[in-house]
Amino acid sequence: MSDIDAPSQILKDEHPGFLLSLMIVSSYVIQADGKIMHSELEFLRGFLEENYGIEKKEKYIGLLLNLFEESKKYSSDEWRAKIKECTQELSGYTTDDQRMLLVSFLIKTVKADKKIEYTEVQTLHDVAGWLRVDLMLSGRIDNLKAEEIWTWEI
Repeated sequence: MSDIDAPSQILKDEHPGFLLSLMIVSSYVIQADGKIMHSELEFLRGFLEENYGIEKKEKYIGLLLNLFEESKKYSSDEWRAKIKECTQELSGYTTDDQRMLLVSFLIKTVKADKKIEYTEVQTLHDVAGWLRVDLMLSGRIDNLKAEEIWTWEI
C-alpha cells in the first residue's frame, strides 16, 4: 500500500527531525494561497493525532502556528529559500516512496478546503522538485497539472 493513509509506510524508520520538517513544509504549502484555511489545519490535526497522539498533535500544531508567524519576518524569497533548504535536507534522509507519500500528503492538505489555487499548484511543484519527486510521472497531481486554470473546485 503506497498511500499516506497507511502511516506505517511513512513513519517506518522515521528520522528524528521528520515531524519538524513536515510542519515546516506543511506551513509553506498551507500558506501558498495567502490564506490559512481551517479545513487544512483540521486535516493536519487529524493526521497528527491519529499517528502521534493528542500530546504531540498539540505540540506540533503550536509549532505550525509559530511558523506562520515566523514566515512574516522574512521576504517571500528569503522564506522560500529557507523552505527549500529544509525540504532538500528532508529529501536526504527519506526514501523515494516516503517522498512520494509526503507529496501525496501535501496534496491532500491543499485539497482539504475543496479549492486548489494556482499558487498552491506552483508551490506543490516546487516542493516536489526539492524533494526530487516527479509529479508528472507519479500521477499524484490529478487535475492539478492544468496550468491554464487558476482555481479548481473539488
